[in-house]
Amino acid sequence: QNHVPLIISPPGYPRTHGQQCAAVTSHLDLAPTMIGWTGVDAGKRASITRDLRGHDLTPLLAKSAAAGVNDVRRATLYCFNMFGYLDSSLLTKIQAYINAGGEKSKLADQGFKPDFSKRGAIRSVFDGRYKYTRYFSPKQHNQPRTLEGIFELNDVELFDLETDPGEMRNLAVEPNKHGELLLAMNDKMNALIETEVDEP
Repeated sequence: QNHVPLIISPPGYPRTHGQQCAAVTSHLDLAPTMIGWTGVDAGKRASITRDLRGHDLTPLLAKSAAAGVNDVRRATLYCFNMFGYLDSSLLTKIQAYINAGGEKSKLADQGFKPDFSKRGAIRSVFDGRYKYTRYFSPKQHNQPRTLEGIFELNDVELFDLETDPGEMRNLAVEPNKHGELLLAMNDKMNALIETEVDEP
């Protein structure tokens, strides 16, 4: 599945070997959690973590396997913009130039540019069961609010990882059947973008 285990062994907490926690978490939660383990008093800790977007995961250590999927957060957000991988035809052109004897030191002079209209920017959200992803052009950053808006500027995926852990059935291809779920996941995504991303 799409779960990456995080192994934590902080001092001062009982060892719970072999237990797993199902709570949805984010890498943004690591800094507030580790600051919490420093022993700094609550007032100073609040001042230090005031501008951090994550949550302290320490309560999960006590709950461990008994923790609920959404005990810390409703969902987690993944953002990816890698302009070098956006346009594979750009890399093909560069390789053809080099294969034809072109000098690497003169690549900048060749005018190679990616096609930024391609939908290669990614926003994805996972709530413990469903994974919803929008692929869009970097020229068309968007936060749709309607079902029509979701599909206007985005290629869309929606997977139920409980029944389809291999992500073989994209529920988004049936918007008439899964429209409410698409809108619910889209709302979770927009809420996280608004609270965790500086410049959507």
